[in-house]
Amino acid sequence: MGHRHGRVIAFAGTALPLALALLVGCSDARGPGKTVAVEIPAPSLAGSVVGEPDRQPARIYLPPSYVDGRRRYPVVYYLPGFDSSVDEYFDGSLSGWNLAADLERLHATRALSEFIVVVLNGRNRLGGSFYVDSPLTGGWESFVVDDVVSFTDREFRTLPDARSRALVGDSMGGSGALRIAMRHSDRFSSVYALSPGLFAPDGIVQAGLLSAHRAAATAWWRRRMEVDPEIERAGGLPGLVDTLLSSHDRFNHRLAFTWAYTAAFAPAAALTLLPGLAGDVASRVAPKSADQSLREALERGFGDLERKVQDHRENLLSLSGIAVDCGRDDRLAWIPAGCQHLADLLAAAAIPHDLRLHEGGHIDRLPLRLRDEAWPYLAKRLRQDGE
Repeated sequence: MGHRHGRVIAFAGTALPLALALLVGCSDARGPGKTVAVEIPAPSLAGSVVGEPDRQPARIYLPPSYVDGRRRYPVVYYLPGFDSSVDEYFDGSLSGWNLAADLERLHATRALSEFIVVVLNGRNRLGGSFYVDSPLTGGWESFVVDDVVSFTDREFRTLPDARSRALVGDSMGGSGALRIAMRHSDRFSSVYALSPGLFAPDGIVQAGLLSAHRAAATAWWRRRMEVDPEIERAGGLPGLVDTLLSSHDRFNHRLAFTWAYTAAFAPAAALTLLPGLAGDVASRVAPKSADQSLREALERGFGDLERKVQDHRENLLSLSGIAVDCGRDDRLAWIPAGCQHLADLLAAAAIPHDLRLHEGGHIDRLPLRLRDEAWPYLAKRLRQDGE
């Protein structure tokens, strides 16, 4: 569900003042736009069991006319996939791709109206937050909706209105963008989800989250942590996750994904399953959780789409655009099946939407789909200054 593995994000103890951050932000040599590295205060993450930092990294793209102008701009908020850092969207590590350079080329040909892009962090200490509020991993939905939006509106010349805000994301970020858009249509007006994690009926089985192999591996690691103090000294559960994600073994990656997914969507069940959760954790998590069963809780995460569409139908109808984009050849076959299932439910509920299928896989065409599909789609729906 992510792009690269093994990268561990290091967080500074204090953030640079924004003015200094603007000075050290790296400008793209091919155009006057600017990419700014910032740290965003994250009070919504305070008190998480796994100890999330209270400042989170982000990269912010400012369009060509921003630096010398006075106008205000709409904002697109980008939610990255599992185990993805904000840097890899700009540093060329993803097949040489640079998100800012693509936007520069579109602006140079005047093929796109200008907007700010905020690539925010969703990689928590377990590899991925899934952008939901969890007592184990922190209030990541609140972080996006409250902390990130308020920071951006405060520090940059934005149009602070839902009609001028959009969400886009890939993989874990795609599902997060859809979930937040349908729950917070008062804050965002459109959404474009690329290869989003979605479950059709029985999708949880296809995804392997309940496989006996993963359950046995989880139990093995839990027993090992109980008898091997070195694992705790090496960082406990977050350190173990970093080790799994740094390996080149696909099963280790999927095991870490399962743990992060469980911590996000089934925190009470996670207490008895995941390694390294002990002490006062139960008293901090159980009263806030109402997991009926592990399977039901995990299915609610990427699944339960019929109920979600029904519960949020009015919000979905109020959005100016809903686009779901995925590859027919995704190696995670449950994702295109889940995307089609959501499209069918939206159609049955008479909710306008776009299902955009292509012949690629999970993320192999991500830069192309953003350039040719997502950015133009969102740009047409964002209210510009003076409109």
